[in-house]
Amino acid sequence: EQGEPVFNNKFSRAFLEEYQRRDPALFAAQYENKIVDSALTEFSKGWLIHTDAERIMSSEETRWWPRYLGVDPNTNTAGTADRCGFAIEVVAPDDSRHVLRCWGSRPDPDELINTLFNLHRQYGFRLMFIEKEARDTLEHFLLKEQRKRGVWLPIRWERPGREKGSKFG
Repeated sequence: EQGEPVFNNKFSRAFLEEYQRRDPALFAAQYENKIVDSALTEFSKGWLIHTDAERIMSSEETRWWPRYLGVDPNTNTAGTADRCGFAIEVVAPDDSRHVLRCWGSRPDPDELINTLFNLHRQYGFRLMFIEKEARDTLEHFLLKEQRKRGVWLPIRWERPGREKGSKFG
């Protein structure tokens, strides 16, 4: 029944309410089967408005909106490793943000660097935000490739403000 404890023979309602009050994140993960309680996140999926990316990219009015790339790299290609995450967004004059595309993959370091150049050529990013933890691994190779190609990518190395898993609810 909706709103009733799942294992009412093991856990009383009072016990579950106290458990949730003491550690909402653990309660959400262990009892509600949510990795992070949405009340503890910085971003709510409910804020998303689905956008026609093709219309934004091709419209005379919107094609000049600044474009940004966010990258959460993972240069470990093991099948069990996290995937590298990419998100392309544009910012409208009213400061609303429109995600044009987001995806994940497991590129090796050379593929990742080529992807960054190819995406920048396609979208002309104002800035490319790359997670700072990857700087030691990628910066030398990115600089070398930029010199070789004569193309300088607008990269800013960023550290996530909170644990990555708690950003999205």
